[in-house]
Amino acid sequence: MKKTLLLFLLLAAVIGSCKKDKKSGNNFEYEIQNLTDLSIQAGDTVYMNIGVKLLSGEPGDVNLAVTGLPPDVSATLSSGGSTPDFNSVIMFVANKKVINGIFPLKLIAATLSERRVYNFKLTVGGTDTTGDTTHHDAFTYAVNNVTDMSVQQGGTATKNLEVKLLTGTSENVSLALTGLPSGVTSSFSATSGTPSYNSTLTINASASAATGIYPVVLKSTSTAGTQTYNFDITVSSATTAFDYNVTGVSDVNVQQGNSGSLSLAINKTSGTAETVNLSVDGLPSGATANFSPASGMPNFSSTLTINTTASLAPGTYPLKVKSTSASTAAKNYSFNLVVTGTTSDCAQSVAGNYTSQDSCTASAGAPVITKTGTNAIKITGLAGYATYLVDATATVNCNNHTVTIPSQAITAIPIPGATISGTGTFTNNTMTIHYTISVLTYTQTCKTELSR
Repeated sequence: MKKTLLLFLLLAAVIGSCKKDKKSGNNFEYEIQNLTDLSIQAGDTVYMNIGVKLLSGEPGDVNLAVTGLPPDVSATLSSGGSTPDFNSVIMFVANKKVINGIFPLKLIAATLSERRVYNFKLTVGGTDTTGDTTHHDAFTYAVNNVTDMSVQQGGTATKNLEVKLLTGTSENVSLALTGLPSGVTSSFSATSGTPSYNSTLTINASASAATGIYPVVLKSTSTAGTQTYNFDITVSSATTAFDYNVTGVSDVNVQQGNSGSLSLAINKTSGTAETVNLSVDGLPSGATANFSPASGMPNFSSTLTINTTASLAPGTYPLKVKSTSASTAAKNYSFNLVVTGTTSDCAQSVAGNYTSQDSCTASAGAPVITKTGTNAIKITGLAGYATYLVDATATVNCNNHTVTIPSQAITAIPIPGATISGTGTFTNNTMTIHYTISVLTYTQTCKTELSR
């Protein structure tokens, strides 16, 4: 009795395991498309191009078969695959002598987990008295790799199609696509050919193409008729890549042991803003740099300060401001660190082209400062008396960063006795000057702020 009970329990476990294994097989949803009733005449061949389209889940094999055929009619399935999505061409061939009538047929679709039956009808008619009852392989083909496509507004998508010969002697097959929405166009690298051949389908969407999912039909046409392949084209919104620029990078002029700074602007030029990180490459020993802040989300500003030690040798050091973000390549902005000695001439460090904001009545000029000697400079293009621009020679003090314009004649004003004098201060890239212009009994006090 105990042995019988043990055997029963073992058998139940095995049966339960088998059921569990069967249940855990491929579980996905699909549908059969383009299954229709057909008619065939004696001695003729007709085709049915059916589609097996995946609806949901992880696909597995779907095996197809046709049953219920009448005498003297055969059916051959030529498949472009077995895992959805795929198409299968069913070729029906009737002998020269047939039994006329309407015959109910079944298309059997079987997977690991289920078996489905689809009913359709085949009408057989006519007769042929030639007596030739042999079957010849008719021309059949399939278009493979017809699957859904996606394209962005203003973008392009491609798909490589294979027009594959299945049976018979190859004939010309032409391709066309219908159902495209407004703003979307298509082209084939080969609009026709003799299978087997490949053709690249290109989909172009304009920037104004409406977003959405559009059902389209690929039609392939030969002397055997037209086969249709249904798929979807998804048009999605265009996405613009993030980009930005950094402005305000220029040479930094400092004396040994002093510091200089740059005011930088980091501005977004396209896309969705990302964090931008800033650093300096190429600093010599004896120089350090820091940003305030060192990173941010554009648009933002940052001040770069470079500090030097008294031991840093005078000279010109090429540096780079380096900026990085998550999706863009690193960007480099080149500039020079110009270091002068504490007791040396610093006139050269202030030389250059400037823009100005002036308080005088004349139009503001675009001053140019040139070195004329040791700690001596000439400033040209200062706003002056009436409509005249004036020039002035000056001296610079490297230790306290001051400018002195000694009283001197103004040659640009054609009035005897016209003079200019003044004082000011300077930094790496700016200079502020307070000066007085005297013309006869007229006196004009001016302030100009130069920057480069």
